[in-house]
Amino acid sequence: MHADSHSELRRSPARSVSRRRFLARSAAAMASTIGVPAVITAAKSDSKLILGQGEYRYEVQHDWPQLPRKYQWQTTHNVALDKAGNLYVIHEGRADRKDHPA
Repeated sequence: MHADSHSELRRSPARSVSRRRFLARSAAAMASTIGVPAVITAAKSDSKLILGQGEYRYEVQHDWPQLPRKYQWQTTHNVALDKAGNLYVIHEGRADRKDHPA
């Protein structure tokens, strides 16, 4: 091969993907699918879905807690439970909803 044929084999830097980046993306894609079979199996078999490891394992309980009928879940974050069992939820909501918290 002469010098011109080598330059044809090279990709432009914009389209080039390094081995390291390819491996990182491949590993991330594979890792994201690890829990999928467990979730699908739990839904089909009515078994409990347990997340976490070691002493930090938690059972997923969908649709808990239930709000009073006049309210609907909106944008929420920072859920906390105190010693007395009171649940605190930071609820941003939408300004156009009548049950907006602000």
